Amino acid sequence: MSNVVIPTAAEVKERLAALGDAEMQALARASGVPFTTLSKIPSGETPNPRIETVRLCYEALSAKAAA
Repeated sequence: MSNVVIPTAAEVKERLAALGDAEMQALARASGVPFTTLSKIPSGETPNPRIETVRLCYEALSAKAAA
């Protein structure tokens, strides 16, 4: 079993809120999470996203930061 650190929904919400539409579209493509789902997280429309959504977003955001 690996020690995978998954951020809180609040941390993902904060990171998503800093993105513009074009960046969020790119994140949607990279993560496989629909743009509409991503856009609902920082707006508060989805206050508690599923853990798999958070994981996929985090992995794609981390890959973007490393590039």
